[in-house]
Amino acid sequence: MSKISTDNNFDEIISNKLVLIDFYASWCNPCMSLKPQIEDIEEVYFHNVEENPTTPWKFRIMSIPTILVFKEGKLVDKVLPKSKQDVLDIIEKNK
Repeated sequence: MSKISTDNNFDEIISNKLVLIDFYASWCNPCMSLKPQIEDIEEVYFHNVEENPTTPWKFRIMSIPTILVFKEGKLVDKVLPKSKQDVLDIIEKNK
């Protein structure tokens, strides 16, 4: 089951542990290909840029899919993933 990030709950989500926020849009084919591959990863939350544009604007998300990596509320990495392995690698790198 997908975990959802919104402009309203974003700060609460990133305040704990290691969290990856996947910024996506329904019209983005690479986003929609990646989403089912990574939705079972515990650390991943999905943020729809169409429905919740404030947070992507704040972090200057210019292309999607983009994953921002937060650790205890601090931005520690930014990735443009192409596969599930890219996501798993970034989790391992930031543990």
